[in-house]
Amino acid sequence: MTDPTSRVVLLSLDGIGHSVLSPQVTPHLWSLRASGGWAPHGGCCDVPAVTYVSHATLATGTAPATHGVTSNRAAAPLQGTVPGWAGHVRVQTPTLFDALREAGVRSAVVCGDQFLVQIMGAMVGNSVWPPGGVLPVDTPTCPAGYALNDAMRGPLLDAVADRGLPFLFAHINESDTWGHRFGPDHPEALASYAATDALVGEVIAAVRPDWDRLALIVVSDHGMERVSGAIPIDLLADDRVRAAIAGVVNEGGVAFVRVRDGVATVKAGEALLGVPGVVAWRETRPGVLLVEGDPGVVFSDGATKHLCGVHGGPGTAVTMAIVGGEHPAVRRIASAVEEHPPHLADWAPTVAAILGVSFPTGEGRNLAA
Repeated sequence: MTDPTSRVVLLSLDGIGHSVLSPQVTPHLWSLRASGGWAPHGGCCDVPAVTYVSHATLATGTAPATHGVTSNRAAAPLQGTVPGWAGHVRVQTPTLFDALREAGVRSAVVCGDQFLVQIMGAMVGNSVWPPGGVLPVDTPTCPAGYALNDAMRGPLLDAVADRGLPFLFAHINESDTWGHRFGPDHPEALASYAATDALVGEVIAAVRPDWDRLALIVVSDHGMERVSGAIPIDLLADDRVRAAIAGVVNEGGVAFVRVRDGVATVKAGEALLGVPGVVAWRETRPGVLLVEGDPGVVFSDGATKHLCGVHGGPGTAVTMAIVGGEHPAVRRIASAVEEHPPHLADWAPTVAAILGVSFPTGEGRNLAA
């Protein structure tokens, strides 16, 4: 049975790692964690630790191998690659938004990155911004082409003001852009984290009238690390690697490669380990390998958005996880995440449980149990 008295707000802060939290840079989040709860060692996401893979996991409560979004190329697909051997362009499994709609529970979605609307399957929400995943004309955008915090502030606070809305999901993107351009420890990046925290503070102030029935969940999709001084790794520039693999999809601190037909996986792996900066590989599906680099390394065959900050690798798979509000489930969630780092797959089953909605396809834990 659905619970008409509960309200859940789930905020995703793009690229703000757990280590960023402090009373100086993020005072509103710091106060929220003190009054509610948090994962003291952070939460976790899968590798590649990238926006579209992580948000597909967040929406479906399943692992990338299940939901099918395994690459950030989902937003700019290459036919035969994505969709293809490196993943799909949108989730292939039921989402939290589907479950809420089927149960007759209203939801709203506000995404700073417009491509998330389609990739997450969020277009079934009762209210979606930007509509259809297309930014309105003249929307102020960052250098990467996504909505600035100021552009999404109005739609976000409008949704928050709807006290009859049981579930709101919002993605705030701008912090990721400046982390890439300046590096996560640069004053410009820290200022963007502080600005995002200020917007979270506005959300907290706006939902205060519902605090006694609210579960406010704040997560990040991945962290960020400073780009090393090493030259970006172009795997196909190496003769041995080129003889062993047929394709590459670069994912920041990691890369996917497709092994050539007739080439043994181990042989391809040996060739990859011969490239300076490559430290590990593993097979994610038959003939497809995930290649990891040293901390701060960038896999690229040309221009890249990873100017000073990069994510994708294991070092950026630590996420933020904070919960607040006085809904009875909040105390249980706080205890759960304090004892064991939550995975992004845990949040959809948890939200569904709080709202009394069946969600049998989720693979993650119900942290409110």
